[in-house]
Amino acid sequence: MEKKTNIKYISKIVWLALVLSLAAALVTAHLYREKSAEHVEAAGQVESLSSDVVDLEAEISELTRQIEALENKVTDVQEDYTELQDEHSSLQSDYTELRSDYTELTADVSSVTDELSAKESELSTAVSDLEAKSRRITSLEKRLTRQMSRYDDAVTEKDQLSTEIADLEEQIALLEADIYRLRTAAAIQSAELKAAQAAQEAAERAAAEAAAAEPVWEPAPEPESLPAPEPEPEPEPEPVPAYIPSGEATVEELMRLLQYGAPMKWYRNANGSLYQAPAKFTAFGYCDLTTGETITYNADTVYYSASLIKAPYIYSVLLEVSEFEKTAQRDEEGNIVYGEGEEKYNLDEMWTFDPETMMEEGSGEIKAMPAGTQMTWKELFAYVLLWSDNVAWNQIMDRFGFGTFYSLVGQLGIQGTSSDFMDLSANDCLKFMKEIYQFFETGDRWAQFMKENMMKSKHNVMICASFPAGTVPHKYGWDTDSYHDMGIIYDEHPYLLVIMTDLHDGSQTDNAFVHSVVEMAKQIHAKRYGS
Repeated sequence: MEKKTNIKYISKIVWLALVLSLAAALVTAHLYREKSAEHVEAAGQVESLSSDVVDLEAEISELTRQIEALENKVTDVQEDYTELQDEHSSLQSDYTELRSDYTELTADVSSVTDELSAKESELSTAVSDLEAKSRRITSLEKRLTRQMSRYDDAVTEKDQLSTEIADLEEQIALLEADIYRLRTAAAIQSAELKAAQAAQEAAERAAAEAAAAEPVWEPAPEPESLPAPEPEPEPEPEPVPAYIPSGEATVEELMRLLQYGAPMKWYRNANGSLYQAPAKFTAFGYCDLTTGETITYNADTVYYSASLIKAPYIYSVLLEVSEFEKTAQRDEEGNIVYGEGEEKYNLDEMWTFDPETMMEEGSGEIKAMPAGTQMTWKELFAYVLLWSDNVAWNQIMDRFGFGTFYSLVGQLGIQGTSSDFMDLSANDCLKFMKEIYQFFETGDRWAQFMKENMMKSKHNVMICASFPAGTVPHKYGWDTDSYHDMGIIYDEHPYLLVIMTDLHDGSQTDNAFVHSVVEMAKQIHAKRYGS
């Protein structure tokens, strides 16, 4: 049993071996066929590669030829490069020398530039000083011209008065001669009369019975002195319609008041005699700062502004100071650090009064102070606004010049200063005061400083007299033939007032005229808003 089992097992193994042999034969036959195909394909590829190799050998031959040509070129280029290297070395040497020369020249140019900048700075300062001095000279020349005119008028008046005095002295001498002659004649007549009376009494006693006494001689009466000739009548000034108030506050009535209501002042005619007539120049300006409405009279006529010009000039300088402070360099504690050329903006710097070089004529308080008096530049600004002080005013002009001021003049189209720094029209004043009002509205510390000092101005008899004390920032101007004022009225609807005249006495009559103009303008403004 076991033997049969082994035979079956061996038979299966033999059978399996045959199957495997057959399968191996089949696989071998299949692989042979594939290898044969691959061999045929490889032979084709070898043939193709042989062709390619031939082509490549031809290309290699061509490339070899090109390489040889390039090597020849490289040799030529190498020779050129060697030459260029030599040239480069030479140029590098030249460049080094030129660079050294350039460095020296740059240092020289820098030095010259620094010197030029310093000279330009000195020139700018000198030009600014020259402009300031020129403006002052022009102003002083105009004032001198006015003073010379007044002097000539005074000399003419003096000559005329001297002639009149000489005439009067001659008349007095004639009258004294007549009086002496009359007194002598009277004394002689009295003596002769007494002698005659004594002779008569003696004759009457000696010969009472005489029919007639000797006649008594009496001198003939002296003729009366001829009356002095009547002086020729002076030509009368042209009649001016009398201003009679209507009691109405209208623009028309205001125009009549300005045209005919000015007070009388003394003038001198061609013969040198004095006569009275109304003021020849009156100008007025009103502007409602809410609506922009204006009322003006003679407002484009340019006239000598006296101290009115000080307000716009001070405004231009304080605006410049304010703009500087907005961008100024500051230290850790917030204090401004003033660089070179910026010292003028330090208004806390001390100033010392030297009467020998700083004395000025005209209004002010400083000129009465002792030499060596000290105050800050800020206080000088206050003195200009409070007292219209001419010492402070001229010191500020010397320090700040006129650049910012004339820039403002050009921006606003101011007409008066084009003929003279001290000239303005009423319309010019309105333009300046609008700018000053807007400056006040910014709340800037220098704007508040200016506003407060203009409100405290020490001359309060013109525009300010019609409003509560200390509420109207204003600037007045008072000089020969000039009596002006301009201010900001802080009403519920604020407005501007400007009045310019050729009055100069500052009398109660002059001020009464100004008050009547201001009061009428005040009422007209109130009516605009139903008050």
